[in-house]
Amino acid sequence: MKHGQFECVGVMHEQSKDCAEVWTHQQHYVPQIKEIAIGDKHQADDVEADDDMKQLFMSLVGALAWLILTMPAVCVYVAFLQRHTKAPNLGHVRSANRLLLWIRKNLKRLGVRYRRLQEPLRLIALSDSAFKAQDYDGLVMRGCVIMLAEAVTDEDYSTGKPVAQSHKPWATGTTVRVHLLDWYSRKHTRVVRSTFAAELLSLLDAVNQGNVIKIALDELHLGTRTAKQLLEQQGQAGIPLDAGVDARSVFDSLTADVVRTPNDKQLLLHAKAMRELLEDGQVDRLFLSLIHI
Repeated sequence: MKHGQFECVGVMHEQSKDCAEVWTHQQHYVPQIKEIAIGDKHQADDVEADDDMKQLFMSLVGALAWLILTMPAVCVYVAFLQRHTKAPNLGHVRSANRLLLWIRKNLKRLGVRYRRLQEPLRLIALSDSAFKAQDYDGLVMRGCVIMLAEAVTDEDYSTGKPVAQSHKPWATGTTVRVHLLDWYSRKHTRVVRSTFAAELLSLLDAVNQGNVIKIALDELHLGTRTAKQLLEQQGQAGIPLDAGVDARSVFDSLTADVVRTPNDKQLLLHAKAMRELLEDGQVDRLFLSLIHI
């Protein structure tokens, strides 16, 4: 067991003196990453990179991808660069250099901080998607952030102290103490033909990822269970899972008295599947998120 300040799998961990929080970062690794020198700065962005520059580009993108361990903010940009490692042009090389320069400029504040949270806790899966992320190629991106958060607190007027209310939703503008558990930015694995489809399928993927983490947290919280027991207790015990989506059309469809049939009729089954997760308690709450990932 290590304490204080130490490095593990390339990530630096710094524990506060009162052991109330841990700051994880890769500030020691970033100075080792080098920019790619471009000889003629006046060359157009669409000029194809030569073989040597392609190898340097792949190496730089790989180094940037390693930083995702503690820098969720760069996920979507690294995903963009990774799609062009086979045939990069000078524009892609310049984009990678710019991303590295931005990371260096903001290095002191890039990382993930884990704080001691007060129970009861809630697990939140925030989903977002970008339909037609790039023109002409049909690219559709999806992203997710999964967080552990403190529940809403109300003041107990008899004692004057805050009391957690795990069943109450957060009001807009409320400050919530959280820490990040997981995050990703990647392409959709299915063909989508609308923003509604992109957002709905992204939400389902985020909830599935959140359920995996919820099972692990439930075992830590409640003790070891068999797979059958975990399946039977879903939605009944442990830390509740909430889901957030920023698409009003998806939110309205899923929360209507009867699930609305989308224009793309094949999505009705996906919408009903999400509704069943809500009705069964596997997802405790669905809320309209104002946060864009």
